[in-house]
Amino acid sequence: MHTHFSAMAALGAFLGIVVVGTFWRLIAAHLTASNSSFANHLGKAMAFQY
Repeated sequence: MHTHFSAMAALGAFLGIVVVGTFWRLIAAHLTASNSSFANHLGKAMAFQY
């Protein structure tokens, strides 16, 4: 099957953003559940930014 290069680049960029966003949300959730005040605030800020 022939697929145009720009379509493959767009798909790769989309999947990369999905993976990075997933890790961002997992880290934010982990930090929000932390007992540390700084980590808790950082996790809440990360969740707000997403």
